[in-house]
Amino acid sequence: RNFMLAAITERGAALESCAPELTGDRDFLLQAVEANSETLKFVPAELREDRDFVLAAVRKNGAALRFAALTPKSDPGVVLAAVSRKPEALHHAAEELRHERDFVLSAVRMNGAALAYAGKNLRSDREVVLTAVRRAGVALAYASAELQADREIVGAAAANDSSALRYASKDARAEFERGSLPGPYSSGSALRHVAEQLQRFASPMP
Repeated sequence: RNFMLAAITERGAALESCAPELTGDRDFLLQAVEANSETLKFVPAELREDRDFVLAAVRKNGAALRFAALTPKSDPGVVLAAVSRKPEALHHAAEELRHERDFVLSAVRMNGAALAYAGKNLRSDREVVLTAVRRAGVALAYASAELQADREIVGAAAANDSSALRYASKDARAEFERGSLPGPYSSGSALRHVAEQLQRFASPMP
């Protein structure tokens, strides 16, 4: 058992070499998915369709959602459980969920970085983006250009993580340097900290 788990950690496809008593053991399969998300790709098809099994799997390893069947990928509860562990899981959710406003709001409340995988329409939604940057300031990178210039959103992003200013519009960064944006960076010492961060991240994004 331990030998096979070690092999699966290196290569999910190693599950196919396991004895039937292991491939039929749900607890073992969940341990295997926790060790390597790709393992879910090789479990019996009926388990990749099984909501309870996939939910248990993504609670252990959010990246496993990528290898689930379409039905669990369309289940809000399953996807949110995955996103809570790994924001990138939203990328593998059913397309309709990634464009559903209430669902995406719930996702970015859990993990602001999930904004990167939301539908383009929602990366232009002020409430969605503001919620995201309050949880993860650098989510500002995935906001629309218009919202990267929004004073309140940029202020909220910087309050969470000053390095987020790298993703603000040029005018918004200039306002911060003047101390004219809202938020906790209005004091002199805080503005100096922001200026240091701006200098640090002055190079263009890759």
